[in-house]
Amino acid sequence: MSNPSPVFILGSPRSGTTLFSLLLKQQPQLAIPYESHFIVPVAKKWGNVNDADFPGVRQEILDEIFSSPYVEDWHPAVNREQIDLQACDNLPSLIEAVFQAYAKNSSKERWGDKTPGYLTHADTLHQLFPNGKFIHLVRDGRDASLSLIKTDFGPNNFLSAIQHWQKNVTIARKMLAMLDTNQQMEIRYEDLVQTPEPILESVCHFLDLEYTPGMLENFSNNVASGVGDRVHTHHNNLLQPINSGSCQKWKQELGRADQHLAWKTAGHLLAELGYESGATCSLLSREIRRAFHRYQGSFGGRAKAAKPKKKRTE
Repeated sequence: MSNPSPVFILGSPRSGTTLFSLLLKQQPQLAIPYESHFIVPVAKKWGNVNDADFPGVRQEILDEIFSSPYVEDWHPAVNREQIDLQACDNLPSLIEAVFQAYAKNSSKERWGDKTPGYLTHADTLHQLFPNGKFIHLVRDGRDASLSLIKTDFGPNNFLSAIQHWQKNVTIARKMLAMLDTNQQMEIRYEDLVQTPEPILESVCHFLDLEYTPGMLENFSNNVASGVGDRVHTHHNNLLQPINSGSCQKWKQELGRADQHLAWKTAGHLLAELGYESGATCSLLSREIRRAFHRYQGSFGGRAKAAKPKKKRTE
């Protein structure tokens, strides 16, 4: 009997993937660690090793995986002693063994992953796990960008942030469109927070899992174990009940020139996803604002990802 298909949650940073993964991991069969960050780098480095040569490098790959600060921060923890290396005859089986150990320690049968950095690497994930199921969570790029520039990672100005959103979401949608419809699903963050129960029911149906009301009732009780110290920094909203308060913030926080600039930059994609246009302004005002953001960007961005600062304590 083949293993159940793994679940990959994809989404641009600050699109609600952490909230979504916390909701899904309340399902009694599905285990999802906070983030992994090792799958794509390991695949790029070791993906061309053939099965005959794999036994000679699998210990080195395992050491590389367990040296990741993200894996060290998983709760419940996974120990390398749990991995039966002799049973791992290729890279997918080794990666799966690590996640299956996490699922076992969580008393679950099936595993998933939520790492925003994999958004434009659905092809790599599919090559490793051809039976994998992909859920793409999208959020209005204006809200996602405003949230991103307030963090200590990613672009440092609104224009760069929404350009980043537009590019990566477009790439991800094109990749996922190549998969069978029974392997990929797209949902909007706004729909998730406004009508969470029917959205979760449809997601569970897509994943061949049973929806349980406890997925909504229990997730807030497990936020601390799910994201650790990050709950006090860039995930503090998770301490509140699910609400739509983070939707359409761009209407209050963006001036007319930035609203016009956002639509000029990513309006085609925003419209395709069902989002409304914003205010308009004169060409001069818009271009002055564009120059301002480029000036901000000239001072450089920040780190690509916020790494765990310290291991979670229980």
